[in-house]
Amino acid sequence: MMQRATIYNMPVAPVDVKDWERFASLPQQISCLFYAWEPDPTFLGLQAKMLMFPRYNRSDWEQGFASTAAQGVRLEKYASHDLQIIAPTVRELLSAFSISFDVVNQLLAVQKAQGSSAMDVACSWVQRNRDIWEKWLPDTTACFPQFGLFDKVTEIFKDDREGDTSNLICKACGSGSFSASLRDGKGLTYVCRPCAPGYAQPSGASTACEPCPVGEYQEEPGASSCKRCAFGQYQNATGQSQCRKCPAERTTLGL
Repeated sequence: MMQRATIYNMPVAPVDVKDWERFASLPQQISCLFYAWEPDPTFLGLQAKMLMFPRYNRSDWEQGFASTAAQGVRLEKYASHDLQIIAPTVRELLSAFSISFDVVNQLLAVQKAQGSSAMDVACSWVQRNRDIWEKWLPDTTACFPQFGLFDKVTEIFKDDREGDTSNLICKACGSGSFSASLRDGKGLTYVCRPCAPGYAQPSGASTACEPCPVGEYQEEPGASSCKRCAFGQYQNATGQSQCRKCPAERTTLGL
C-alpha cells in the first residue's frame, strides 16, 4: 500500500490498531481508508466505496513493482471430491445455487439492525422468495449414471417417467442390473435395466454388465453372477447363456 501511495502521490498516514474492536470502530469515527471484505456486516452502515487501482499486473509484482491492485483471493471449500457420484442431486443443487452479494449484504444489514440470528434472517428470506430458490431444486427424475428411476411408494425400479412422477426418485441400481440412459420429452435421465442372459453384475451402481467368462454361463436375465459349466460340458466363448456338450469320447475335468 505504501508503494502505491508514493507512486500516486496519496497523502496517507498508516495506523496499526491494537485489536479488532479498535479496528472496527476507527472507520466509524473518522473518514479514512481501511481494509474490508465481503460478505461481512462490520462496515455495512458506512456505505464505503472501494479504492480502485489499475488491474493486477503479475509481471510488475514479480519484479517488486506493486503499482497495480493486489491479486484477488478466492475462498473455496471442497466438501467431497466424488460428490457427483455419492450425492449427484446435492451437486446439482450446489451448481444451481446463485445469490448476489447485494442480497447477502441486505440480509446482513437486517440481521445487524434487528439483532436476529442468521438462521432467522435466512428462513425469512426463503419464505419470501420461493420463486427464486425453487429454480435451484434439482429434478428428482433426472437421474445420473449409476442410478435409475425408482418409485418410492411401490419400491420398484421404473423403465420410464410417463404419467404421474410425484413418487419417482433416483436410486442406485442394484446387483444384476446396470444404469442405462433414457432420453424422453423431459430430457436425459437414467433407468436400471437387468443384465441380459450371458452377462452378470455382482456390484450395484454400475453402468454395464460383465460377460460371463470362458467356462461359465448364465441363462437368466438380471443375474449377479455366472454359473460354472457342469461336468461333461464346456464353453470356450464369453458372454454365453448356455454351455456346450462335450463331443463323443471327450469330457471335462471335474473340480
